[in-house]
Amino acid sequence: AEVDVDGLRAELAGFEDVFAKPIAMKAMILDWHLPTLLNIFPNAILLWVTRPTASTASSLLEARRVFYGDETAWYSFKPPEYHLLQGLSPVEQVVGQVLATESVIREARAAHPEAFMTVEYEAFCAHPHEQWVELSQLMVARGGSPLPAYAGPPSFDLRKRTALEPFERAEERVAHLLGNVER
Repeated sequence: AEVDVDGLRAELAGFEDVFAKPIAMKAMILDWHLPTLLNIFPNAILLWVTRPTASTASSLLEARRVFYGDETAWYSFKPPEYHLLQGLSPVEQVVGQVLATESVIREARAAHPEAFMTVEYEAFCAHPHEQWVELSQLMVARGGSPLPAYAGPPSFDLRKRTALEPFERAEERVAHLLGNVER
């Protein structure tokens, strides 16, 4: 109710006009508002790049260290379940942060499957051309224009995480904690 829908549409249309291209953006700030976003932009395509929970959690913990120099400092957005996570260990916190975020994205995808393209990170790194073609086809199916021919690299280096065991061990414990919470 507090969103200036007309203003948001006008701002994004302005970007499209200036660059004469569709807009792609990281919309993490909107994770908990994806149904609203899709109501405002019914032809939007949400590209969800997935990784194993432990890998994503490991990256978040590393971001805490790099950004703050302290793995106990919260990094990125706080899910509604933050109050349940803040007293846990840093490993459990980042696992919970990932699980909570993935949960709301899954709910939105279940309600609007036509708007989502889910890509595994490993598949994207190995075959970005294939993901590009799939995205282009989805854009056409959703009423847009196809993308230009792919001009990127044939692959990307896959960032492997080491020592994922602590995150994997925490996952079931934290999932159980979050599973007992009603949204």
